[in-house]
Amino acid sequence: MDEDKQQLLENQASLDRTTNHIQTIHKIALETEETGKDILIQLGTQRKTIERSKARLINTDASLTKSNNILNKMMNLSRKQKVVSFLTAVLCVVVIVIIVVLKIQ
Repeated sequence: MDEDKQQLLENQASLDRTTNHIQTIHKIALETEETGKDILIQLGTQRKTIERSKARLINTDASLTKSNNILNKMMNLSRKQKVVSFLTAVLCVVVIVIIVVLKIQ
């Protein structure tokens, strides 16, 4: 009978340890679940931030492309104006030379 009682006490102690271990694991699982929920919330917030940043970058890229096109047109116009100015100056010099040659004769 003492052996049965001792065995029963050992089984009860083992059962108590197992119960405590299961409770600890359950607590850890709940904490892990809560941490996972927090991470998902943070990831959702970060995703929205990234999406807004992406939209701003797309708008900025479009604006830069438009600005680049405008600058290219301005540079082309500037080159044309320089050519016209140069040709006008050459024409003026030619006219002056012709006038001087005609006056000398």
